[in-house]
Amino acid sequence: MTAVAPLRYFELVDEATERAVFWEVSLDGPCLVTCAGPVGTAGKLERELCASEVAARAELAQRIVERVGQGYRECADRRLDARTLALEDAIAADPEDPLPYLVYADWIQTLGDPRGALIVAQHAGDASMYLAKHAAVFLGPLAEHVGYDGSLLELRWFCGFIAQARLRSHDGWRHRTDLVLQQLLDHASARWLRELTIDIVDDDMTRLEEVMRILAARPREQIRVLDIGELGRLFEIDDPDRWPPQAAADARRLWRGVPRLRRLVMRGEPLHLGELALPELAHVELRCRRIVRAVAQELADGDLPALRRLAIYTRAPVAEAVQTIARGHELAQIVVRGALDGDALCRVRYPAALRELELSHCNITDQGVEALAGSGLALDILDVTRNVITPGDVARLERIAKLVIV
Repeated sequence: MTAVAPLRYFELVDEATERAVFWEVSLDGPCLVTCAGPVGTAGKLERELCASEVAARAELAQRIVERVGQGYRECADRRLDARTLALEDAIAADPEDPLPYLVYADWIQTLGDPRGALIVAQHAGDASMYLAKHAAVFLGPLAEHVGYDGSLLELRWFCGFIAQARLRSHDGWRHRTDLVLQQLLDHASARWLRELTIDIVDDDMTRLEEVMRILAARPREQIRVLDIGELGRLFEIDDPDRWPPQAAADARRLWRGVPRLRRLVMRGEPLHLGELALPELAHVELRCRRIVRAVAQELADGDLPALRRLAIYTRAPVAEAVQTIARGHELAQIVVRGALDGDALCRVRYPAALRELELSHCNITDQGVEALAGSGLALDILDVTRNVITPGDVARLERIAKLVIV
C-alpha cells in the first residue's frame, strides 16, 4: 500500500534579519518530497528516494523533529490562507491602487514576510537599500541582470512588486534572453507586472514568435501594456502562408493569457497576430517596414470593442491596411507617420467616430489635400506636419477640422 501523508507546512522567522523562510514536507510513496526557501518565493523542490515506504515515514517524522528543534513552527500554508487570498484578490482587482498593497503589507508583516516592509518603504519613498539587503528574496536569479549601465533588465517597482519591466537583448550575452524572460515571468516579485517591454535583436531572438511562445506559456492577467519587437536590423519577411501552425496556437494562447491588455505595440514584421479577443484593448501601435495583409485583417476581425487608437510608423504604403483596420472598428484617433502613399491615405474612408487624424511625413500632394477636404469628416484635430501644405491648403482642410496643424 502506498504511503500517504498530508503536506505539512512550517515557517521560521529570524527576528534579527526580519527574514522568514518556509519548509514543507510530504510523502509520495517511498519518496520524501520537500520544498524550502524564503517566504514569498516558490522555493526549491527536492525529492529523496528512501529504501521503502516505511523508511520514508520514519524519515518524515525525524525531519519534522529536527526542524521544530531549529525553531520552525507549523502553521497553515499562507498560499492557501483565506485572508491572504482575499487581500491578494483586492490587489489584483486594481493593481494601480496603493491602498490594497498597504493592507496586505500589514498582514504579511505579522507573518514575518520581509516583503511587507518593502511595500511600506516603497510607498513612502526610496527603498533601494532594503531592496538590496533582501535581493535574494525579491530578485533571486534576476539580481545579476539589473542595477548597472546597459543592464539586461530595467525594472520599476510599485509597492513591493515589479510594475514595469524592460528586457533588452545584448549581442553576445552569455545568458539567453529567453531564459531571463522566463525567470522574470516566473518570479514572485512580478506577479502583478503591468507593463512589459521586450527588445529583440537579430543575434539573440530573431523571431517574434519565440517571445509569443514564452508569454503564451505564462499567462499574465495583470499586464496592461505589452511592447515587443525588433531593434536594429529587421529580418526579411517570409511567406505568411507558411506560418507554423504551432505559432498560430501560441498567438491565440498569448492573447488569452493577457485578457486585460490595454495597449499593444508590435515592432518588426509579425506574419500573423492570430485571433484577437481583448475586451479592454484601446491602443494598437505598429512599427514596421510594412504591414502584412494578414495582420491588418486579423486586427479588423478581432473582438476589440474598446479599440479607439491606431498608430502606424512605417516607410511603406499602408493605405490598404489602414482602410481594412478602420472598417472593422469605430476608431477615434488614427496616427500614420512616414508612409509613402499620403494621397491614398487621404482617400481612405475613415470611421465617422474619428476625431483626431495625423498623416505626418506622408508625401501628401494637392490631390490628397483636395480628397481629404471633401471627405466630410468632422475632426477636432488634423495633423499634416512634414508635408508641403500651403496656406490655401490649410483653408480647405479647416472645413473638416477645428484645428489644423502644419
